[in-house]
Amino acid sequence: MKKLTLIITLTLLSIAAFAQNRRAAVTQSELMDLVSDYRTNPEFEVVQFGGIAMSAVKTLVLTAMASDPDPDVRAARKLIRGIRKVAIVDYSDCSINVKDKFNRKLDRILKNTDPLMEFKDDGEKMTIYGVVSDKGDKLQNFILCDPEDGTLICLFGTIDIDTIARFASDNI
Repeated sequence: MKKLTLIITLTLLSIAAFAQNRRAAVTQSELMDLVSDYRTNPEFEVVQFGGIAMSAVKTLVLTAMASDPDPDVRAARKLIRGIRKVAIVDYSDCSINVKDKFNRKLDRILKNTDPLMEFKDDGEKMTIYGVVSDKGDKLQNFILCDPEDGTLICLFGTIDIDTIARFASDNI
């Protein structure tokens, strides 16, 4: 877990440092449709919160965290407020054919999207997509994809890069 936290921290800091004023289309609706299509597949583990469900979850979580003065909790609250939709897909235990079919569809959706960063480690490749604000301080529609491992994480909304970097670096 610490390795993943370190990778995400370094990624976000790099994104902030080298952000360009280009816009990359992250196709939220197509990704959510893809996740919905595979939601009922027994080989997939899917957690998905749309706008209304995410609003309810945020209200519950933020209310539970409201009285905690811990700086990490305050940072987490700030991060949670900016997220509008969430989709997390674990398809690591799928058959090869199903995984390949899902990955082909995912590649088609993301083909015109410029990756912000790619990591390669022991033959695995993790790609991060999103749109960085002109100032380089906000990240919109964070998508982390590891097709070899069978992982897709989508956080739709706006995430403050400095807040998540501070939060992650405090927890390393």
